[in-house]
Amino acid sequence: SSVRRPDGRGGKRLPGQKQPGNSSNPERDPWFLVLEDLGTSASRPCFLDLKIGCRQRAARHNAQKRAHMASKAAHSTSAALGFRICGMQCYSRDSGAVQRYDKYWGQRVTVEKMQETLAMFFTYGPDLINVVLHKLERLEAIVRQLRGLRFWGSSLLVFFDAAHAQSNDRRDEFLRSVRLKIIDFANFMDVGGDCADEEYLCGIANARVYLQALLESPEAPETLDPPLKQRLVQPPSPELQDAEQERAWQQHLQRSKARPAFERTASGDRLEEAKSSANQLEANAQTISGATGRTLLRELASNALVRVPEEENSSTLGDLFKP
Repeated sequence: SSVRRPDGRGGKRLPGQKQPGNSSNPERDPWFLVLEDLGTSASRPCFLDLKIGCRQRAARHNAQKRAHMASKAAHSTSAALGFRICGMQCYSRDSGAVQRYDKYWGQRVTVEKMQETLAMFFTYGPDLINVVLHKLERLEAIVRQLRGLRFWGSSLLVFFDAAHAQSNDRRDEFLRSVRLKIIDFANFMDVGGDCADEEYLCGIANARVYLQALLESPEAPETLDPPLKQRLVQPPSPELQDAEQERAWQQHLQRSKARPAFERTASGDRLEEAKSSANQLEANAQTISGATGRTLLRELASNALVRVPEEENSSTLGDLFKP
């Protein structure tokens, strides 16, 4: 189930959730981050995580962090293509063994090697590529209409179940399993203005170029063909979104100064509750990489969490996913 926004506007409500504003004490309502597991019913789940945008941005990034992100983008394909591979799981067609690649591997993929790398994932025929291309085209058309909205730091997740990919009798079932999802959008911002997110659109357009090249030449060349290079979309100037990010940073500072600290606003049980919530948020920001075993830190934005009224909190989180 999708959920309503924390500010009470738009979206659907959780099962049994009251209309916004009906809670007796909204400040005491627990918050949950609700995730969907696309691969839970798949026998051979395949995932491709594409980090979209010419660089990672967020309103809370100071000047030092922004410089680091610009350097990181310049040392991957993000700055040149508007996207980079952030992770991949697929299956060998020869041995059937699962193959996993993490974000550090993805950062080393070059512009010249991108077509060859994507060919490792899209090994199940042109109809699979056509389905993903169609979904990318629809997404691009939608994003072009979203003026002033920025999908900073987000990714596109391509998913399918390869279990039936090589069975002609179940080919339609395989193609129906294909999903394209926007994920990791906690840094989404409404910056205003009349411009769509050109850095995001650059990434979508160039991903389409590479997939179209795979349709035309399934045997990916080891170097970038000149005709393909000519079709790539040039990244937009970063000046516009640099200015937007600076304004967002200044607004973030103002909100931070206006927001009282836990110690100044809480007392007694309320203070303990506030500290407990902060500790839980910090713990949830840590995860273990399945590829490397390293402890990673996830960036969580508090305004992306979902609030559930306390009096309706007796059911388990599993109940939230029931249709």
